[in-house]
Amino acid sequence: MALELNVLSDAKGSNPGGLARITNGRDNFDVYFKYVYGSKIPVGFSNLKSDHQPVYEAITFELARRLGLSTPSFFVLLNDKNDVKFNYGKNVSKKKHSGRLYYFISKIIKESSIDKKQLNEIGNTIVEEERPYLEMLQIDDILGVRQNYLVDSANAKVFYIDLGCSFVHAKEGFIYFPSRSRKINHNEKRNKKGRCQLKRKNVIKLDNVGELINLEGIVSNFRNLMVPTLNPFGRKKISDLISIREIEEVEDYIRYGFCNNLKSLEERKILIIN
Repeated sequence: MALELNVLSDAKGSNPGGLARITNGRDNFDVYFKYVYGSKIPVGFSNLKSDHQPVYEAITFELARRLGLSTPSFFVLLNDKNDVKFNYGKNVSKKKHSGRLYYFISKIIKESSIDKKQLNEIGNTIVEEERPYLEMLQIDDILGVRQNYLVDSANAKVFYIDLGCSFVHAKEGFIYFPSRSRKINHNEKRNKKGRCQLKRKNVIKLDNVGELINLEGIVSNFRNLMVPTLNPFGRKKISDLISIREIEEVEDYIRYGFCNNLKSLEERKILIIN
């Protein structure tokens, strides 16, 4: 059975997409989906492509989870065979979402139904504690942006529902670079320096004090990173979804974020050198 995306709302943010229910013949679940349709990156400046933005966002979510941050279940919805069927609910504009190569999908989760002020206080405290991990991934728009995370007060944790993409931003249907990305020099000399800086560097995983995450290992094995997919359900290496040139460029951004925050991680006593 072909995967069906039953669109339940118009866009909920600045990018195309919205709320939907996925039906795939095995189970049904409610999701948020999004994509972009263009790029504002100057020609020749980058290898990144707007069609691949959902993969870039999934990379950010996957790295966040590896560091111990909590997110909803997420997927890259594959439409390389143009076999995803879109249905539209009542009072939803019949905007044509079909024809995209990939879509970013995240499962809908609900927030605790307690006093909103209390939730905000709990959330602000937790996000501040987790700031070093967010900064490592160059995610700088979470603090103070309440709609980007939900609070699980019973378990004293937050779920980041909109991390965006840490190395290339997406807004109003277009990808563009944050200003810091323009300062990254993609060349082998810098890459060697970055690898040297990360050698023997580990961070304490956020949700497991006894586990260390090797930073050099994440970067050196980056092209083998796997992300969850739908249509079909499973996991795929990012090298099966985007080009090696894209991967090398994203790897530079990830390395830069790690190296640029080593001092902060050390000050927070979550950097371990062995």
